[in-house]
Amino acid sequence: MTVAAPQPHELTADRRAERPALTIHLGLGRGPGAAAADVDVREGPGGRVACVALSGSIAAHALRRFERLMVDLSAHDLAGLVLDCARLGPIDDRSFVRLIRAVGPVARDGGLEVRGLSLRLRERLRALTARTQAEAAVLAARRAVGARSQAVRGRGRGRAS
Repeated sequence: MTVAAPQPHELTADRRAERPALTIHLGLGRGPGAAAADVDVREGPGGRVACVALSGSIAAHALRRFERLMVDLSAHDLAGLVLDCARLGPIDDRSFVRLIRAVGPVARDGGLEVRGLSLRLRERLRALTARTQAEAAVLAARRAVGARSQAVRGRGRGRAS
């Protein structure tokens, strides 16, 4: 007995969820060992999720292309991003910080999962995340103080009139 493969119009919702809505292989660099990104966008129960698997060595021009890719992905309404770095070649701390900051527009609201990092890069990501959270807290405090001082100045002007 043979079983025919389902036709595209016969796919169930479960089968549709297994298939990526979009798959792209993007060369980020030139030459052997150059960086590349495999992008899969999948429909899930919480919305579209992009999975970006990086491979090769990331040089400056590859980082610029990756940043453009993230800007392009941010134009789509994505619920989250999975960044797979398991096949990523050696990367210096400065480039890694740039790479993680580039995913910011796509991975809003905590929708970022990073996989395949070395121990060194995991520690670097923790430090970067802590620093970013501390900077956000300082910025929020400055805004609150600025709003209060403007309100106080505004009240003072009202009395002088």
